[in-house]
Amino acid sequence: MIFDSHTHLQFNAFENDLNDLVFKLKQNNIYLINVGSNIENSIKSIELSKQYDFMYSSVGIHPVSVLPQESLYDKDESKEKIDETKQVVDNNFEKLILNEKVIAVGECGLDYSYIEHLNLSEEEKENLKQKQINIFKDQIRLAQKHNKTLILHIRDLYKEAINILKQENFTQKAIFHFFKGDKDIVEEILKNPNWFFGFSGIITYSDSLNNIIKMIPLSRMLIETDAPYVSPVPNRGQRNDPTNLKYIIQKISTILDVTMQEVEDQTFQNAFYVYNLENLTNLR
Repeated sequence: MIFDSHTHLQFNAFENDLNDLVFKLKQNNIYLINVGSNIENSIKSIELSKQYDFMYSSVGIHPVSVLPQESLYDKDESKEKIDETKQVVDNNFEKLILNEKVIAVGECGLDYSYIEHLNLSEEEKENLKQKQINIFKDQIRLAQKHNKTLILHIRDLYKEAINILKQENFTQKAIFHFFKGDKDIVEEILKNPNWFFGFSGIITYSDSLNNIIKMIPLSRMLIETDAPYVSPVPNRGQRNDPTNLKYIIQKISTILDVTMQEVEDQTFQNAFYVYNLENLTNLR
């Protein structure tokens, strides 16, 4: 059995052939979590996950939520008005966490990459960054309150995010989704046994992360597609989906010199542990 620890089958990219894809997932014993990135698609994630026993859901507000709508490249990341975001996190968002299929909060975190390219004053940019930090902290607190795993979207701001997690005294489990950090960050994350690394199809594009992966015990790794994005080689450039996990498994097995079965089994166990699913008995 395989577990896609971060995917988005609730996105519009799958609306035309979702039934066919679900059949393939069942055939290949692939479990998954549909990760929310705003209120709208978090609700869609829950509705979809309720239909299948091998799907779970998270609810989250992506750090790009603070951006003006017209600056977003992907309308699946659309959001409520910026001024409403704080209220959404405090009210409607918390209600969603209580759904039985919701096993995590996120994706949330820090990503200033889009802000830097906006035609705004430095003061306006700093205000957007502070809004990101505030929304991130809100979700950390809610995950802590409801004993949920936190799914982190961090782009080049690992130290800042880790400092915030420490300041908030976050003690639940956390996943550093789409990990691309350096040696120092790996060492820092490994200090906390509740923190895990998510590896996506990007590791198949080159060998640039090979030495990083060698530093990490397999017991701390998760595999993810981030579908419909970043399809691994040999399907790079096409729409991604969870059936492509085999290529990520293959890459990790080669790097660590272990069998693909070992990677598949251990990352499945890791996912069930990090998402607090060990006690579930409804496995297919």
